[in-house]
Amino acid sequence: MSNIVIVGSGDCPPDAVKESLIDALSDGDAVTIAWPKAMNGGIETILGYLLDNEVSTTLLYSEGQNVHPSFRASDTCDVVKVKDTTSALIKAVDGEVLIMWDDNEFDLVERVFDSGEDVRVRELSNGLSPIVVEYQPDAEPAPVEEVEEDDDEDDSRFTREQLEDMAVPAVKRYGEKLGCSAKTKSGIIEELFGAESPADDPVVETPSVEKMVEEAHKVAAESELAFAQEMITLIGNFYEHYTPGFETDMAHLALGQARLWMLRSLARMEV
Repeated sequence: MSNIVIVGSGDCPPDAVKESLIDALSDGDAVTIAWPKAMNGGIETILGYLLDNEVSTTLLYSEGQNVHPSFRASDTCDVVKVKDTTSALIKAVDGEVLIMWDDNEFDLVERVFDSGEDVRVRELSNGLSPIVVEYQPDAEPAPVEEVEEDDDEDDSRFTREQLEDMAVPAVKRYGEKLGCSAKTKSGIIEELFGAESPADDPVVETPSVEKMVEEAHKVAAESELAFAQEMITLIGNFYEHYTPGFETDMAHLALGQARLWMLRSLARMEV
């Protein structure tokens, strides 16, 4: 049985939060959580899960907040008013912390790790991924050795790919150690390695005039061949189903004229 503290105001799809809670909580576990200053879907899912599943819960709130009556009426929920909910949550940390991650609350992560040496932090909003921050609040900064600049030496012990795979807090702490001015994961990586170059646009080869003419002749030849084949088929069908009438007589006359023009054309070709 554990006392688990849930901190953070980040959001996450309700189904994902619920699945993480099922995996994180065991029978008999108790949870300490604060009533949020601003409700979102992820936090609402957590509170609803604790209430519906009758998880032993200490719900902290401060002056000016209105806790829903259903929590006050629940036999498994203890609603407690405190001066500062965040400070009260940190004091309640007893080894196990689940966090709803928000990029603007990195200071909260540091306070959690300050609360004890054996604190275990997992990200509730990211499938219970563990968060490990190399943070020593009382340690003196290590002296920086002066070394000759080397253009071929990278300014980081980690590659871009390694940093991209790290948890956000670890990258932020790493950036602080290297003196980066950026405060976000992507900003730190860009500051250390530069912006990623966009993929080169595919080179489109412009065909030459000769090639275009050749293609045009090819298309024209194919079109003429298709026209000739169609005419052969039409003429065969025309005479097979020929019946006297104005339209058929006009078609027959046109075919006769076309025959004469073709004969004259062929005669000139033979000269």
